[in-house]
Parts: sequence; C-alpha cells; structure tokens
Amino acid sequence: MRASRRTRCADPAPSSMKSFPALPEPVPLARFAAAEDLRAAIVVWAAWLGGERRASAHTIAAYGRDLAAFLDFLTLHLGEPPGLATLGDLLPADFRAYLAHRAARVERRSVARGLSVVRGFIRFLERRHLGASPALAVPRAPKLPHGVPKPLSVADAAEMIYAPAITAGSAWQAKRDVAVLTLLYGCGLRISEALGLKRSEAPG
Repeated sequence: MRASRRTRCADPAPSSMKSFPALPEPVPLARFAAAEDLRAAIVVWAAWLGGERRASAHTIAAYGRDLAAFLDFLTLHLGEPPGLATLGDLLPADFRAYLAHRAARVERRSVARGLSVVRGFIRFLERRHLGASPALAVPRAPKLPHGVPKPLSVADAAEMIYAPAITAGSAWQAKRDVAVLTLLYGCGLRISEALGLKRSEAPG
C-alpha cells in the first residue's frame, strides 16, 4: 500500500518539458595566443576560477574569451605571442591601444568587462608571484551609461508566470515556482527578501 501511494503521489515529468541548454565548454588552451609559460599560468588561473572561486561554467567561458581576445591583440600588436615577461614590459600606451582596438569592434560594456578580466588575471599572477604588469594601473575602463530598469511587458510577465509549468519537474514544484514568481513580480521583492518572509507576516 505504501509503495502504491508513493506511485500515485509522484508527478511524472511532462512530456513537453524543455531540456535546459548544455553548459558552455571552457576556452581550449590552444585558443590562447601565448608562450608556453603564459599558457601554463592560464591553466592554473582557470582551475582557480572553477575551484577556489567556484565560478560558473558561463563565467569561466566568458572570462576565457575575453582573455583570449586580449592575447590575440597583443600577438598582432607586438608581432609574436606574449609570455609572462612580456606582460611586465607593456606600457600604458599598449593597453590604450587594446581598448581602442576593442572599442572599434564591441560595445562599451564589453570593452569594460574585457579590461576587468585582464586586470583580474594580472592580479592573480601577482598573488602567485608569476608575473605583473604595472602599466595596467594607468588606463581606465570606459564609462558606462546608468541604465534604468525596464518593467516587463504584459506578454513577458505572462510568459514568466507560465514558464514553471513547462520547466518544473513536478506539479507541486510548478505551483511553488508560480507562487514565488507572482510574489516577486507583484510586490517588487528581491529573491532574498521573499525567502526571508515569515508566516506571521502574511496578511490575515
């Protein structure tokens, strides 16, 4: 009896449930235009991102693409793949040239993110006593416009509310997710604020 009751309570996953997209693969080491010592440092950096920093697969892949773009530029700019010693010899003008090169190809937000990734990588090298680049302290990232949050359209709000019926693994999970999404959207709460609510705070 107990086993059959469990069977009745279990909600089979809907046949129309969409599968989540596969996680991105990290940038392969061969993609980085760099000398062997710098490539070895990149391996350690990527392992640190995923292990100690616990960065997501999306973050690691995005950081890898930004760093690869920087090294591609240096290879063209200097005439050969850079090594650890090369980074220490870079001048502020080299970084300004990199920013100008990127600004001609991508939007300002991507330029700022790319420079942030390069700064983070150099700081990692400095902490590990693998290398440094003092000139990187000079250039500034481009100023970004202060965006104003835009409300969801009626269609987008309805799609958000009905999404759990497709993606949730069971009926009760779908109802839970709909309740949470409705609370967040209707009351303008952050997820941390919604999770911090107590039963005594519910209207009588």
